[in-house]
Amino acid sequence: MKAIVVTDKSAGTAGMKLAEKPDPTAGGNDVVVEIHASGFTPGELTWPGTWTDREGRDRTPSVPGHEFAGVVTGVLNDEAAGVYEAVIGERGVGGVTYNLLGEERIALLAVSVFPEFRGQGVAYTLIHAVLEDVRAQGRTVTNYCPVVATFIDEHRTPSTPTSSTASTPAHTQRGVGRDRPSSFPNRKHEHDHHCGSRSSKS
Repeated sequence: MKAIVVTDKSAGTAGMKLAEKPDPTAGGNDVVVEIHASGFTPGELTWPGTWTDREGRDRTPSVPGHEFAGVVTGVLNDEAAGVYEAVIGERGVGGVTYNLLGEERIALLAVSVFPEFRGQGVAYTLIHAVLEDVRAQGRTVTNYCPVVATFIDEHRTPSTPTSSTASTPAHTQRGVGRDRPSSFPNRKHEHDHHCGSRSSKS
């Protein structure tokens, strides 16, 4: 993505420049917002939070602009339900169900995308975000979903966190302290299950 960044506190607004930044990913209890408009005041360049985080670590290059409007979008991890959920606006449009298998392994069970959002890259974005988050956690993946298997086969890198792919579906796998079916528990809308498909372009 493109963003205005600052790197030198003493340069003031003259030090602001347009730069490419990695697309953000949502952590636990976070959301990603697709910005449609943003406001900026020069006073932001004097705020400690512009330059350092809460632990005093350098944040530069920093992106100023704390007032903004946009649409919430991204992938959220609902750890209580065991679902990574793709979100557009305020609506969940797809998800990956999972079980944690101890401290170092995660089982990916199924991928679902609402029919009206298929063919828009939702599954691709969702699976990519899930694998990146799993890699950041230092976990390895046991995969039970053919859709995820196709994605991994087509996009495998040395850092891909998969160690095995099961040949038989796991409708219920042992999680951490509970059994959980490979569906979206307690969701307001029932997702259309399509994990039997080999396509990752949904």
